[in-house]
Amino acid sequence: LSITDLIVSDPNFSILEAAIVKAGLSDALATTNPLTVFAPDNAAFAASGITEAAIAALPVTAVDSILKYHVLAGFVTSTSVPVSDAVNPLIGIKLFASRNVNGVFMNGNKIKQADISASNGVMHVIEKVLIPPTKTIAQLAAADTSFSFLVTAVTKVGLLPAISGPGKFTVFAPTNAAFRAAGITDINAVP
Repeated sequence: LSITDLIVSDPNFSILEAAIVKAGLSDALATTNPLTVFAPDNAAFAASGITEAAIAALPVTAVDSILKYHVLAGFVTSTSVPVSDAVNPLIGIKLFASRNVNGVFMNGNKIKQADISASNGVMHVIEKVLIPPTKTIAQLAAADTSFSFLVTAVTKVGLLPAISGPGKFTVFAPTNAAFRAAGITDINAVP
């Protein structure tokens, strides 16, 4: 059975199937070889707050992007997932993978069933839908006024370009309240 066949034959993937049909990816997921798919089941869609009606209301391009964020070109078993690194899904926006004693994760979302073999690749059932990011860390911080002290500090030390571009970054972002609690009450006094 192909990846498409596996999805269509299991009623627990009915929302994923509807998304695949809407995006016109049924044939690609049946014939492209090899592929690795991180497949959200209906419970994963529910955990993500996404209904079949929501999928139906989205533009085809948005559904296509979301689905392609779940697919890697190549055959990647759960034991082949990097301990901690970025992988490149079909959409071209990095997906962060990790593997440890607690399991396999994509963007922090756990694989709840791994290594389902298909004739054209492998499928892993994931606990939530992966949504491709559309903003950089700098854009997220700048859009939220509770991080204005942080944005000022990052700008002052010259790190704004680093968090504005591609890369693997984790920012432990103190809010303005955290700066104030540390005794920095004036935005101009941010070191």
